[in-house]
Amino acid sequence: MRKKKLPSLVTVLVLTLVTALSWVGFSIYRAFTTESPPSVAEEILSPLTPTLDQETIQKIEGALYFNDSQIPELTTTQAVTPAPTVGPLPTAEPEATSSATPEGTPALETP
Repeated sequence: MRKKKLPSLVTVLVLTLVTALSWVGFSIYRAFTTESPPSVAEEILSPLTPTLDQETIQKIEGALYFNDSQIPELTTTQAVTPAPTVGPLPTAEPEATSSATPEGTPALETP
């Protein structure tokens, strides 16, 4: 027996319904999981004035000015000191002595 195929219109409608439900579900999930934008102070959001502050400009012009020749040049070799070097660590070698032997046992000879 042959199975009857669903009409193509019904298939398209079912796929469209699944897509629409998925879209709505993901939109709801996204609405609950996204963070709200941070609140910014009103003074930061206020527009800037297009006029120049003449007093501030006068302060800048009256400030100290250094030429390139007046600024000392530092290199990294002047600021960094070399690390101290560490030599090999001494090792302890056992020595055999005849004074520590108990009676009746032969003494070890030292080279």
